[in-house]
Amino acid sequence: NVYAQQAENVSSGMVSFSARIHGQSVALSNLAPALRFTLSMTEQLVAHGDAGLISERTCVFWNTTAAEWSQDGLHIVRENLTHLECASSHATSFALRASTATCPFCQSTMPANFLNLSTEITLGGWILLTGLFFACLVGGVVHALDR
Repeated sequence: NVYAQQAENVSSGMVSFSARIHGQSVALSNLAPALRFTLSMTEQLVAHGDAGLISERTCVFWNTTAAEWSQDGLHIVRENLTHLECASSHATSFALRASTATCPFCQSTMPANFLNLSTEITLGGWILLTGLFFACLVGGVVHALDR
């Protein structure tokens, strides 16, 4: 299987288009309007956890000359959480390629020790308030006894 060596990069089933005239294969290139097709996404959109990774998807075709997946001549028409619609100026074998990238808005901007500092401040505040309460209570009792 010629596609097996690159399978780890592909995150969808493959769709192939071909044409024959009188039994002979015909290359379909420079198509106008562009060939449009929809592929179903099989990867999870966002990887959960501390890594903050997202999966970026692109339309690709199998370039038989280079023996690798390529995105030349392809663009995304529209996408949602489950599907990607692609347009191509040529007809070959297509798939979705997923790659991971750091999610710029997934990383926490809080310092690692923020929770500990916050807890210490809250605990310190309660101790201070409790001390003030007892000081007022004792002061009130002493004042009442002095009368």
